[in-house]
Amino acid sequence: MNYFNKYLPAALLIVCLLIIRPAFCATWFAGIGNDGYINDVNGMFSALSNSPGMQDIAINSIIFENQPGSGIENSIYNLGSSVHQEDLIFWYYSGHGSCTDDVNQDETAAGSTAFNDYDETIGLLNHSDQITDDNLALAFNSLSLTGATIITLFDTCYAGGFIGGNNDLNTVPGLTFFGSSMEYEESYSYTNEPYSIFTQGLILGLEDFNADLNKDGTIIAQEWFDFSYNYTTGSVLNQHPVFSGNGDIIISSIHSVPIPGSGWLFLVSCLVLLQAKKKIKVKDIIIIFSK
Repeated sequence: MNYFNKYLPAALLIVCLLIIRPAFCATWFAGIGNDGYINDVNGMFSALSNSPGMQDIAINSIIFENQPGSGIENSIYNLGSSVHQEDLIFWYYSGHGSCTDDVNQDETAAGSTAFNDYDETIGLLNHSDQITDDNLALAFNSLSLTGATIITLFDTCYAGGFIGGNNDLNTVPGLTFFGSSMEYEESYSYTNEPYSIFTQGLILGLEDFNADLNKDGTIIAQEWFDFSYNYTTGSVLNQHPVFSGNGDIIISSIHSVPIPGSGWLFLVSCLVLLQAKKKIKVKDIIIIFSK
């Protein structure tokens, strides 16, 4: 038997898997801009698109404007049909936030770390169709079943209230949360800046690798958040961003980051081909807006 013909199909299969595998390790951006804050979404998308290692985010992006609560909820559930295990999702919201009665008392139950007894909500301003932190958690729990890593970025008033309760986003497996303000604080934007303060900090953190605080060529989640936190608190006294989740997630790196498992696949394919070869012998700014 020609050993090259015997081993070549297996080697080609492994190489094909190696080539196809990146499609299942994609970076996604899902952004929602409500009530005039779509520019925040576009700015965040642009900053992520221009970051090393995120070239595929341009084809894996979903951007919505002026979505009511039910629209936000449906968009999260629908995203689950597109993402795969080992994908990285940036889910970003900029718009107004509000509060409503805590109907299931998860904010005040034993074990809760919430600061008040309200459920926080997002949706369109002065619109009855809002989605609560509890229902957002249900939607993100469904998304987490895909095995994807989820980073949520909330630039909204009372952002810290979306974590803390026993049914809030901090209970979603594999979800890391960035919030623009504490549970009882408003979030602000400048009159003469294109983006809200917290979002501006996130964008600046990605530009020129400013958030790479230890200068190792890699920005991790905690560094990115810390940069924006310092920018935000240095810009306005009564806004303190909050963080929850895994701070070690790699956001962007100027180094070549191998796809998980690809090195093993490449090694095996080389060994197979080698075996076959042997056989055949071949700041002065006025703040005017809060969310």
